[in-house]
Amino acid sequence: MKITIEMPSRFYETECIFEDESVIPPSTNKARETLATAETDWKDFAFEMADILGEKLNEISEEHEKENAHLEKCFHQPSLL
Repeated sequence: MKITIEMPSRFYETECIFEDESVIPPSTNKARETLATAETDWKDFAFEMADILGEKLNEISEEHEKENAHLEKCFHQPSLL
C-alpha cells in the first residue's frame, strides 16, 4: 500500500532564534529541516506523524466503505429483465 501525506510546514519552515535575537532562516532543503526537527523532538514528531497517518488511513477506509456500500447496493438490486 502506498500512502501520500502532506508534512506540516512547521517541520521545515522553522527558523533558529538565538538568545542574542539573531536569526538563521530555514534552509531551502525541506527534507533536511524536517529531519533536524525529527531528530531534535523525536517523540513529538513520532506522535504527530502517527496522528497524521491515522487520519489518512481512516480517510482511505471511509472511502473504501462508501465504495463497497454503493457496489453492494447495485449488486443486490433486482434485475429488470
